[in-house]
Amino acid sequence: TTKGIVGMVGIRVEDRPKLRHKALIWGMYVDAEQRGGGIGGTLLDMAVAHAKEKLKAAGIYLAVESTNHGAIKLYRSRGFERWVAIKLLHTDLTSSEAVSRFLREARAAAHIRSPHVAHVLDAGILTNGQPYIVMEYLQGQDIETHLLYEQLVEPDDAVKITLQLLPGLAAVHGVGWTH
Repeated sequence: TTKGIVGMVGIRVEDRPKLRHKALIWGMYVDAEQRGGGIGGTLLDMAVAHAKEKLKAAGIYLAVESTNHGAIKLYRSRGFERWVAIKLLHTDLTSSEAVSRFLREARAAAHIRSPHVAHVLDAGILTNGQPYIVMEYLQGQDIETHLLYEQLVEPDDAVKITLQLLPGLAAVHGVGWTH
C-alpha cells in the first residue's frame, strides 16, 4: 500500500464497573510493506498510553497467535512477558447454573497453591456473557497428545508423571474438590 492506512490497533475496556480497570488489545495490523519500520511499536505504545491515561486501565491484556514470532518479539520488547492460558465456557453452556459452576470452580481453583497445579489469575464474564478463566500458562505436552505420537508411556516416565500428579491431586482435594 503506497497510500492509505499503514496500521491500526484495537483496544477496549470492559463495560462492567468491576472490570473497567482491564483493557484488552484485541488486534493489531501493520501493512506488509510497512513492517519492520517501527509502526507496530508506535501503535502498541500509543495503545498502552491511551489505555492507561484515557481509559484508566490498571491491567492490559493482549492476545497473540503463538506462531506470530514477530508480534511476540514486539510485545516482549514492550514489557509483555507473562504468558497465560484463557479458558472459555462454550457459548452453548450459558445457563445460569453452568456459568455459576464455572465461576465457582475458578474461585476455588484460585485458592490452590501448588507447583503441580496451574494458578488461576483471573476470572469473570465478558461483555457478551461468556465466562472466562485466565490461568498460568504451562509449557509442555499433555498426556493425550503424547499418546497420539508415542502410543505408550514408558514405565520410568509413568513414575515421573505420577510423582508430579499426586501432589497436585492432594492440593485439589485440599480445597474440597473431588474427581
